[in-house]
Amino acid sequence: MKYKLTIFCVCAALIGFGGFIALNHFNILNRTGVVTEQYSDGTIKSKTTYFGGRKINVKLYKNGRLQKEEFFENDKLVRECWYYENGIIETDKRYRGGVIKSTTYNDINNIRNNWTLYKNGKIEKKRWYFKNGQMEYEKSFKNGELTQESGFYENGDLHWVIGYNTKENILFKKMYDRGYILDAHISYENGKEEIIYIKPDLLNKEKFLSEKGSDRNQNKEIVESMF
Repeated sequence: MKYKLTIFCVCAALIGFGGFIALNHFNILNRTGVVTEQYSDGTIKSKTTYFGGRKINVKLYKNGRLQKEEFFENDKLVRECWYYENGIIETDKRYRGGVIKSTTYNDINNIRNNWTLYKNGKIEKKRWYFKNGQMEYEKSFKNGELTQESGFYENGDLHWVIGYNTKENILFKKMYDRGYILDAHISYENGKEEIIYIKPDLLNKEKFLSEKGSDRNQNKEIVESMF
């Protein structure tokens, strides 16, 4: 004969620190149901919902608005959100296999400030944004090391790019305007510096190599002041 034991705890109050915990229609064997924690005045402080191998943790402000949410699948965190008191998401973290995948930060007016993408737990890309939602600045990484930085105009057009080698030494700098190089491309490859100028009024993007000597050093200072 087979016996199935199911234990239901209906509103079983457990005395806690400054409040109490209630197990509402919670099935211990199947891990389904709701667990709530309350403040001393009876308002809900946090709530955990279990269903189908999933779990949602919710933490609330005293006014009842969301403060934090955590989403789990098979006991692994898949998403974590923090909220401002006005209900706007402040921080949104996404996970895959329990490892962080991306993070988004918003201001109190729901305008995105910055976004970070991870690979194998290391930063792969990090972006900052203008108030109009266009990307302002971006950093790219490989195996945790910085490989490139890019700046953008407020309309979304590329403004400048700086490239790095694996030791984060500068390989090149470029200035852009209207989709092509505006003033200069400074190359640092193989330990040699080469400055290339491009006239913005020429559609064929004609290049001019700078000469060595005092004029070259002076031009270098002018170009670097742009960054």
